[in-house]
Amino acid sequence: MSQSPEFEVSDTDSKDAPASQLDIYQQAVDSTVDDDLIEDLLLGLGNYSDAEHWQQVESFRQAVYSDGAFASAIGELAIEETMHRIAKDGWHEEIEAGADGRKTVYDIDYTGWHELDDEEQAVTDRRRWITEHAEKIWEDLPAQLRVHALIEHAGTTGDWKPPQLRMLMMRHESSRSRGARLIDNLFGRVSVNEVVGENSDEKASKLRDKLRNGKNP
Repeated sequence: MSQSPEFEVSDTDSKDAPASQLDIYQQAVDSTVDDDLIEDLLLGLGNYSDAEHWQQVESFRQAVYSDGAFASAIGELAIEETMHRIAKDGWHEEIEAGADGRKTVYDIDYTGWHELDDEEQAVTDRRRWITEHAEKIWEDLPAQLRVHALIEHAGTTGDWKPPQLRMLMMRHESSRSRGARLIDNLFGRVSVNEVVGENSDEKASKLRDKLRNGKNP
């Protein structure tokens, strides 16, 4: 079994110096870019051909533009749909939310337009009532319950990611198993290359013929 290479760690009192060999490993795989998305993807660990590299760059470019154009709009639409659905249909539920040990029970009780009696609906402007009631509900709703409300009434958290990002991440993950050497070099894994001669195909063909004819190769 091969062993990980040893790195000499010196001047550990320096502010930016690695404190241990593990810190060296971590710095090697960490992203050098201060961007949440790129840090999560760790694109520097992929193993790409030139064509694949530029394909990833193009996917990232498209994803960034898509995110800028649609992410906030989709989030706002999800909130608006949630607000108006509660204002129309009402929401009556007992919900337990919060971290373990500090959970709070919320008694949700919002009346919707469809729950008003006929006389009240007859003397009320439906559109104005729903719009005003929806805004009031969202403002009144505790922050801990807003994500729950989005999932319950809009079927989403409002957190949208462009599909190009999923393709980019999939290609990246698959590329890391294709002989990328950074991790192998760090952790001492050795790749074995089998060298074959120019006439290997011809020899293999003759060997198959011998085996078919029952002869000892």
